Amino acid sequence: MKRLVILVTTVLISQSASADCQSASGSFRKCYDNTNAPPALVYKLFLNALFADSLEVEEYRSGWHYVEAGLTPNMNSEDVVRYFVPKYLEIEKEVEETKKRTLCFDEKPRYKGAENFIIFNQMDEIAVNIYEKHLFLARSDLSASGLFDLDKALKEYPPSFTSMFMDHEKAHGGSTQRLYEFATVLCEKPWEYQFSSSRTVGED
Repeated sequence: MKRLVILVTTVLISQSASADCQSASGSFRKCYDNTNAPPALVYKLFLNALFADSLEVEEYRSGWHYVEAGLTPNMNSEDVVRYFVPKYLEIEKEVEETKKRTLCFDEKPRYKGAENFIIFNQMDEIAVNIYEKHLFLARSDLSASGLFDLDKALKEYPPSFTSMFMDHEKAHGGSTQRLYEFATVLCEKPWEYQFSSSRTVGED
């Protein structure tokens, strides 16, 4: 059975500072924020937020905030959230299996050299492509039937965010050995998932 590590506080609804790629720095190939992220990447963040929120104590849940922009008279916020919450782990399992097929063979890395830089750099794109497929499926289930306007919900996704696709050669200082050791761990063990969120608490 896959181990699942969950770290949860509460979902952040408002942010005092806006995250964007203009101020981002580091060893990354691509940077996305609210202004330029593809819908599939926003869908990934959307599902992650809904799943993390579902793990919270009921009185602190705020998943309705993420779905309210796409609501129609045909489906309420609770039903929308219930539809999306199980999708996250379902899709993440597919992402993990696909990445492992790309990276590993017989629970060991396929390659020992610079090939791993290419494979690791492709992993972000692999995830986005899989989420794009499932975004099309969700549109077919919900948007086409008038139950929920998913595109509107994603367009108006509330939190500010920055998502960077790492350049693994730069991030690992060009060391093929360091990346190989990291790949070895990923190929040998089940992957762990961490969910972290926070909320602002008003002062009395």
